This record gives sequence, structure tokens and C-alpha cells, in this order.
Amino acid sequence: MSTSDFEGILKEVEELLAIAGELPAEVEQAVTRLLNAVEALSSDKKALADEVERLKKQLEKKKKTKTTDGANPDSKDESKQSEKADSDHSSEEQRKKRKKPGTKPASDRRTFKDLTVHIPGGGDRLLPRANECSGGADAGLR
Repeated sequence: MSTSDFEGILKEVEELLAIAGELPAEVEQAVTRLLNAVEALSSDKKALADEVERLKKQLEKKKKTKTTDGANPDSKDESKQSEKADSDHSSEEQRKKRKKPGTKPASDRRTFKDLTVHIPGGGDRLLPRANECSGGADAGLR
């Protein structure tokens, strides 16, 4: 409903009340309160519409500024530079500056011990050491 619709309804109600003549005090008080509530809601709606319009203009202004900054990258306006620095929340620069911990290759933890393989129903076998095995990793299982 627009503001003009509210105003039209209010005028109709006022006319109907004028035609009706004298109303009981309670009814008159209730109607007055309802009319005041409608007027308050109408003014709130108008204030919100004005706020929406202001925010739309602000958004358009920001969009226009953003597109013009991108079109002219050689511009060296200090206020734009500082504004851009304030809006950069990336941690990429800090990550690049951090010292990387010294990484050394992991030590070889293999022991080359003889292993006993337990085969169900077939007995146990002793596998030769890996460095002595010439037939590949599974040569001792045959």
C-alpha cells in the first residue's frame, strides 16, 4: 500500500465518522488511537523509504567509484590508495613474510631385520632381509 492509499483511507474514515455523528466515548477513543497508529506507521514507512533511497544512491556511488578505479589503474590518488589498503584483508603478504621452518628429509627408519611371517595352516616362514633379496619384495613368500 502506498502513502496515497493510506491518506485516501484516512479521509474516507474521517468522512464516515462525520456522517455517523456522535459516537460513544469509548468508540471515539478507540478510533482516535487507531488513526494515530495508522499515521505513525505511515510516517515510519516514509522514513524507511527515504532510507532505502539514500542507501541505493550510496551503493550506486560506490559502484561507480569501483568501476572508475579499475578503468584507470595509473591513478595515484593517495586517498584511493589508503582506502584500498584499508579494504585489503588478505593475509597473503603475512604468509609470504613468515619464515618457513627448516625442513630436512625424514631419516630412514627401516631396520632390515628378519621378519617371521605367520601363515595360517601352513607354518611359519622367515623372510630374508630386503637388501639381500634379489628376486623382488615378494621373493621370500614363494
